[in-house]
Amino acid sequence: MAAQKQFSDELTGILFPEKDKKNEKGPDVTGHTTVGGVKYRTAGWKRTSKSGDPFYSVTFENGDQKATRDSKELTGVLFPVKDKKNEKGPDVTGTATIGGVEYRMAGWKRAGAKGPFYSLSLEIPQAKGATAGKAAPAPVDTDDDDAF
Repeated sequence: MAAQKQFSDELTGILFPEKDKKNEKGPDVTGHTTVGGVKYRTAGWKRTSKSGDPFYSVTFENGDQKATRDSKELTGVLFPVKDKKNEKGPDVTGTATIGGVEYRMAGWKRAGAKGPFYSLSLEIPQAKGATAGKAAPAPVDTDDDDAF
């Protein structure tokens, strides 16, 4: 009998739209991300760049570990992909700094029983010429709504 492969949520995350924001400064999306075996509460706010492009400003926290204004630690950004190269490509991409390491982030819009959400994958960028670590497989985009 073949051994069953176990799912690992390492370097993955999920973000759901906040349907009942408590106030206008509250996050627009919330969820969780697992890095280094630690599950971080993840929150994102819709912002607009100086050039008028939308993006999410993202923070990560776990207990006393929280983002601060004077550091990039436990923060990230996600930008919509304007020209997807193929239908399985990510809908949003960006970076996140967790534990002093800058990760590449990619997210795919998905449709779930409770509504649309982003499925996230993180990876450590490799030096030029090196082969990048394999990211989680891209989920199929079944939601035509634009989350931005």
